[in-house]
Amino acid sequence: MAVVTTRVDDLDNDITDGVEEVKFMFDGVYFTIDLGPDNKEKFEKAIEEYINAASPDPQTRHANPGQAYVARVQHAANQEPKRSKEELQAIRDWANANGLQVAEKGRIAQSVVDQYEHAMATAKK
Repeated sequence: MAVVTTRVDDLDNDITDGVEEVKFMFDGVYFTIDLGPDNKEKFEKAIEEYINAASPDPQTRHANPGQAYVARVQHAANQEPKRSKEELQAIRDWANANGLQVAEKGRIAQSVVDQYEHAMATAKK
Protein backbone atom coordinates (compact mmCIF):
# COMPACT_ATOMS: atom_id res chain seq x y z
CA MET A 1 0.00 0.00 0.00
CA ALA A 2 1.38 3.40 -0.99
CA VAL A 3 1.24 6.41 1.30
CA VAL A 4 0.77 9.81 -0.32
CA THR A 5 1.84 12.94 1.55
CA THR A 6 0.24 16.21 0.54
CA ARG A 7 1.67 19.56 1.61
CA VAL A 8 -0.82 22.30 2.35
CA ASP A 9 0.01 26.01 2.18
CA ASP A 10 0.02 27.20 5.81
CA LEU A 11 -1.26 30.68 4.93
CA ASP A 12 -4.32 29.93 2.87
CA ASN A 13 -4.74 26.16 3.35
CA ASP A 14 -4.50 25.74 -0.41
CA ILE A 15 -3.48 22.36 -1.76
CA THR A 16 -1.47 23.13 -4.87
CA ASP A 17 1.49 21.67 -6.69
CA GLY A 18 4.79 23.09 -5.59
CA VAL A 19 4.05 23.65 -1.89
CA GLU A 20 7.39 23.52 -0.13
CA GLU A 21 8.84 24.04 3.30
CA VAL A 22 10.51 27.43 3.82
CA LYS A 23 12.92 27.76 6.74
CA PHE A 24 14.07 31.03 8.25
CA MET A 25 15.30 32.56 11.48
CA PHE A 26 14.26 35.81 13.13
CA ASP A 27 15.44 37.17 16.48
CA GLY A 28 17.15 33.88 17.30
CA VAL A 29 14.01 31.79 16.73
CA TYR A 30 13.87 29.23 13.91
CA PHE A 31 10.68 28.98 11.87
CA THR A 32 9.34 26.72 9.15
CA ILE A 33 6.28 27.29 7.01
CA ASP A 34 4.82 25.42 4.05
CA LEU A 35 4.14 27.81 1.18
CA GLY A 36 2.82 27.41 -2.32
CA PRO A 37 4.57 29.20 -5.19
CA ASP A 38 2.46 32.39 -4.95
CA ASN A 39 2.83 32.80 -1.18
CA LYS A 40 6.52 31.91 -1.33
CA GLU A 41 7.04 34.66 -3.88
CA LYS A 42 5.12 37.13 -1.67
CA PHE A 43 7.27 36.12 1.32
CA GLU A 44 10.49 36.58 -0.65
CA LYS A 45 9.40 39.98 -1.94
CA ALA A 46 8.39 41.05 1.58
CA ILE A 47 11.83 40.31 3.03
CA GLU A 48 13.96 41.09 -0.02
CA GLU A 49 14.69 44.68 1.02
CA TYR A 50 15.82 43.54 4.46
CA ILE A 51 17.97 40.68 3.11
CA ASN A 52 19.66 43.03 0.65
CA ALA A 53 20.45 45.57 3.38
CA ALA A 54 21.63 42.96 5.90
CA SER A 55 25.04 41.38 6.37
CA PRO A 56 25.61 37.70 7.06
CA ASP A 57 26.23 36.83 10.69
CA PRO A 58 29.90 35.78 10.84
CA GLN A 59 29.06 33.18 13.49
CA THR A 60 26.59 31.38 11.23
CA ARG A 61 27.76 32.01 7.68
CA HIS A 62 29.92 28.88 7.69
CA ALA A 63 27.19 26.69 9.12
CA ASN A 64 26.36 23.40 7.51
CA PRO A 65 23.85 24.25 4.75
CA GLY A 66 21.60 21.48 6.03
CA GLN A 67 21.37 23.25 9.37
CA ALA A 68 21.25 26.83 8.18
CA TYR A 69 17.72 28.14 8.46
CA VAL A 70 17.92 31.31 6.45
CA ALA A 71 15.54 32.83 4.00
CA ARG A 72 17.07 32.81 0.54
CA VAL A 73 15.94 35.35 -1.96
CA GLN A 74 16.97 34.33 -5.43
CA HIS A 75 15.35 36.45 -8.08
CA ALA A 76 17.87 36.33 -10.89
CA ALA A 77 16.16 39.23 -12.63
CA ASN A 78 16.70 41.44 -9.56
CA GLN A 79 20.31 40.43 -8.96
CA GLU A 80 22.89 43.15 -9.41
CA PRO A 81 25.75 42.18 -11.70
CA LYS A 82 28.98 41.19 -9.96
CA ARG A 83 31.33 44.14 -9.68
CA SER A 84 35.04 43.98 -10.33
CA LYS A 85 37.55 44.54 -7.52
CA GLU A 86 38.52 47.80 -9.19
CA GLU A 87 34.92 49.05 -9.27
CA LEU A 88 34.36 48.06 -5.63
CA GLN A 89 37.54 49.93 -4.67
CA ALA A 90 36.36 52.98 -6.64
CA ILE A 91 33.06 52.91 -4.71
CA ARG A 92 34.93 52.64 -1.39
CA ASP A 93 37.28 55.49 -2.35
CA TRP A 94 34.35 57.68 -3.40
CA ALA A 95 32.43 56.87 -0.21
CA ASN A 96 35.40 57.68 2.02
CA ALA A 97 36.03 60.93 0.14
CA ASN A 98 32.38 61.88 0.68
CA GLY A 99 32.26 61.13 4.41
CA LEU A 100 30.49 57.77 4.17
CA GLN A 101 31.75 54.91 6.30
CA VAL A 102 32.51 51.67 4.47
CA ALA A 103 34.58 48.68 5.51
CA GLU A 104 37.85 47.97 3.71
CA LYS A 105 36.55 44.51 2.79
CA GLY A 106 33.20 42.81 2.51
CA ARG A 107 29.80 43.91 1.35
CA ILE A 108 29.11 47.55 0.56
CA ALA A 109 25.67 48.74 1.64
CA GLN A 110 23.25 49.14 -1.25
CA SER A 111 22.52 52.73 -0.14
CA VAL A 112 26.21 53.61 -0.63
CA VAL A 113 26.27 51.92 -4.05
CA ASP A 114 23.11 53.81 -5.03
CA GLN A 115 24.63 57.15 -3.96
CA TYR A 116 27.83 56.35 -5.88
CA GLU A 117 25.90 55.44 -9.04
CA HIS A 118 23.80 58.60 -8.76
CA ALA A 119 26.93 60.73 -8.33
CA MET A 120 28.59 59.09 -11.34
CA ALA A 121 25.48 59.52 -13.50
CA THR A 122 25.21 63.17 -12.45
CA ALA A 123 28.91 63.78 -13.15
CA LYS A 124 28.53 62.46 -16.72
CA LYS A 125 25.80 64.99 -17.55
